[in-house]
Amino acid sequence: MNRRTFVLLSGAVSGSLRVPLRASARGAETPEAATGRLYFEFDNRHRWSLWYRGEGPAVPVLPFTSAGVHLGETTGRILTLEDLDDVSLQAGNPVKGESTIIRGHGAGLFVEATFLMEPPAPAPRVRITIRIYPDTRLPDVGGVAWAAFPIDRALPGTGDLLAQIDERTPSVVPLPSSNAGIRSQGSLALSRRTANGAVRAVGLIQDPAGVGAFSASTNGDQLSLDSLWTPARPVSTAGDSATVTICYHPHGDGVAALAAACAPAAGDRDFLATLDPPAGLWLSGSQGRGDDLVDLLGRAANLFDPRFARFVAYDLGDGTPRGHRWCTDQIHAAGLLTAGSLAPFESDDPAPDALREQARVATQEWGYDALILHGLDAVLPNIDRLRAGLAAIHAGAGSAILWSASVVPQTGTLDVVRVGVPPTPGWASVVEMASNAGLRSYYHRSWWLNDPGPMILGYPLTLEETRTQLSLAAVIGGAATFTADVLEIPDAQVDLVRRAVPVAPVAGRPVDSLSGSSVWVARTGDWSTVVASNWGDQKFDHTLRFADLGLGAGSHVGYDVWNDAPLPATDPLQVTLEPHEALVVALRPRADHPQVIGTTRHVVQGCVDLQDEHWDGKAQTLSGRAVKLDGRPYRVTIAGKGWTPDALTGDKPGTVRALDSEYLVLEWPGGERGDFGWQLTFKRAAQRPHPRPVRRGRPGTR
Repeated sequence: MNRRTFVLLSGAVSGSLRVPLRASARGAETPEAATGRLYFEFDNRHRWSLWYRGEGPAVPVLPFTSAGVHLGETTGRILTLEDLDDVSLQAGNPVKGESTIIRGHGAGLFVEATFLMEPPAPAPRVRITIRIYPDTRLPDVGGVAWAAFPIDRALPGTGDLLAQIDERTPSVVPLPSSNAGIRSQGSLALSRRTANGAVRAVGLIQDPAGVGAFSASTNGDQLSLDSLWTPARPVSTAGDSATVTICYHPHGDGVAALAAACAPAAGDRDFLATLDPPAGLWLSGSQGRGDDLVDLLGRAANLFDPRFARFVAYDLGDGTPRGHRWCTDQIHAAGLLTAGSLAPFESDDPAPDALREQARVATQEWGYDALILHGLDAVLPNIDRLRAGLAAIHAGAGSAILWSASVVPQTGTLDVVRVGVPPTPGWASVVEMASNAGLRSYYHRSWWLNDPGPMILGYPLTLEETRTQLSLAAVIGGAATFTADVLEIPDAQVDLVRRAVPVAPVAGRPVDSLSGSSVWVARTGDWSTVVASNWGDQKFDHTLRFADLGLGAGSHVGYDVWNDAPLPATDPLQVTLEPHEALVVALRPRADHPQVIGTTRHVVQGCVDLQDEHWDGKAQTLSGRAVKLDGRPYRVTIAGKGWTPDALTGDKPGTVRALDSEYLVLEWPGGERGDFGWQLTFKRAAQRPHPRPVRRGRPGTR
């Protein structure tokens, strides 16, 4: 006898049903910035579909599909929610949002699926959590099946359907794919782009703590979304669970959707914002492993300020003739930190105790401050083995930084992760760095700190190409390491390097990731630093619309960073770039009083060298504090239309130079490496009297 029962809370008997979702105990959230909500619909087979409702009618996002559990490793059987016995549906009681819970048992397992709808937001999210417990026996489980549906039913509508996939390297491919199929690990984003350029997207990513490795794959015209356990195993006695977060962005691409999908909670976000990505020298082969290290450190000190580029990182090499400890002692004596490379999973099946001891020796006996772990991606898809190994390494390494040389999602133990590939000299490597970093930018300061990969400067890069590469590295806000070639660069490139370090505390994102990641925006406070690049070999015209850059309505002030000059901030901003050239412009809303629009210290504006900017309306004084200066002459450009500078005072003597009736520059000579405050008082500019109107009457009147 089939004991399957249905508790249809809506009273529907067929077709789709909308289960009434219970609101949070704190009440319904209606934040002012909310523009729409994602919600589930269920049918009488317990299949789910996803819809978006903004200001207009409901929009379908994903079609009806089954969720369930993979049984065994090779049987191919899925225990769906429809297959469960004694099924119950009920409204949950989450801290925020609304949820529906479906429970039942079958095949010796008890399964609970929670469908959580988060509060409305500009890019709203939902979460699906499937928990599996042993019931009458312990069958082998191969993972969780989230969904399987026809590709053309995703984001229905006109325009091209594009998939942002990530395996060894990330890419954007059209769907249906022209090749045999696609695969993606860790995440997936689908974007629908119309002929007029409008884009909307849905992003899916598994939470780091869940069991299994998220996988998306196509087979013909079908798309399957799973979290696979490799190898299959019995469910643990305490149960296993996995959660996938789905975000819909009504006006953004896949990167925007994934960035919102994996946005951390407030506490984690604040913690990640305090972390400093490593910056400094990257050594490979035999470099810096013997007596040449002293010379390398001396030359690096002439290029980098050791306060801001603190790391000397060793790639996998061919031994250390003077010994690890001798190398790390030399580096520490220079006031720097050091990172050493390991390949912990090189052997077939290293025991956790061996991995823990290897990490302990490298950090405590050899003296490395960070461990660069190679080959982690080769362990996938066996996520259980990888997690156990990393947990052992973390225990042995203590407080040392764990830095992965490859992307391995869902581990939860890594501090820095390489999101690019090993560099090669030349322009093509710069373009590849932009693409890889752009398509994986959503991880940065959400799960870890991104490392776009070491930069190779000097020949064959031209001065313009070097400026473009460093502009990109600065707005990415990730690790900034340079190969030893940087010690041989021409003097003209030295100042460019110094304007890219220290690493700015930002998480830049591309706004055109579907077409090459040539336009990036890094935001901090009310500042936006925009980098527009030309990857091609011909002149290229960019049209930068403020809405596409995430800027609000209203007037803005602009600053051309590399030319250290004001830039008219028109919307849209029309930019013509020579081959391999980049424009860096800082934009911020125009104030009704004098305000800083840019400085000469760093590529990214408003967060590295300028602190405590404040306008005192009563005293008519603009003040600020200069920090992290590096000995070069320092200039601050101010917009103050309708105001005249009166007196510059502060901790260090400086000068004021007017550019025109609106802009002026504060200047301090070179040699300053400390911090100092400054204050500039203003007077209202004299107003020219308006001529008195002449009263004229009609002809024939007085």
